[in-house]
Amino acid sequence: MKIAVLRRYLAPLVTGWLLLAPGLARAAAPQETVAPTATSNVHALRQIRLVPTHLNTDRLVLADYQRALFRARQAVDIAARSPNTAGVEALQGALREYETALEFWELCIGNTNDWFCDEKLPVAAALMQRYPVPRNANLANVDRFAQPWIQTRVRATLREVVEYIPVSERGKVLKLLWESAQTATQQASRAIGE
Repeated sequence: MKIAVLRRYLAPLVTGWLLLAPGLARAAAPQETVAPTATSNVHALRQIRLVPTHLNTDRLVLADYQRALFRARQAVDIAARSPNTAGVEALQGALREYETALEFWELCIGNTNDWFCDEKLPVAAALMQRYPVPRNANLANVDRFAQPWIQTRVRATLREVVEYIPVSERGKVLKLLWESAQTATQQASRAIGE
């Protein structure tokens, strides 16, 4: 009687373990690396084009952006190992721009306080150097400057003077990064021929 009860209750558990065992063995096995092909750069270009931005979509979610960037990073890494390396440098440049935008988004966009996105953050400092404010110029006529720039502000305390990117300029920073990524993607498209 006890054996019948044990079989009745243990049979589903044992069957479940037997069904899971092949999956566990597959998960424990090392994953094979994807071999690059002659069209890896075309696939990488298509993955880069699928990265959503505010320039090509109305609503943008950080998780979707991260997933698309992860897939694009994998495709560009495979394309870099392929025998046909046409346009790979431009794809890597576009990927760097998208990754910089992601880092800026994660560190600065969510913060509503101006002072959290200051020159102490490496990504903010790099962007301030890349898009400097024109010095000794009338900022009322901004259309005459050939190079894009970010309006920054300075916070002064008794101990330090810190330059920061205000909340009002953070959307412009992402737009500038995404535009330069799209320019690099267009260069890659011309090099690949698609």
